[in-house]
Amino acid sequence: MIELQTEQDFENALSELTEYGDHPLGELPEYQPRIKALKKALSVYGFDIENFRKDTPTSKH
Repeated sequence: MIELQTEQDFENALSELTEYGDHPLGELPEYQPRIKALKKALSVYGFDIENFRKDTPTSKH
């Protein structure tokens, strides 16, 4: 299990999920356990990545 002990750990997990969550790499089977572990680690702190991503504006083009 991934433990988020510092604010930096939390930010790193969040950026990694954001980066790979919508990226084709995130769909690859070898990344699935990592993504699930990051989501679980964030959820331990009451952070819901799915709702966060819905509330976050998509990149502006």
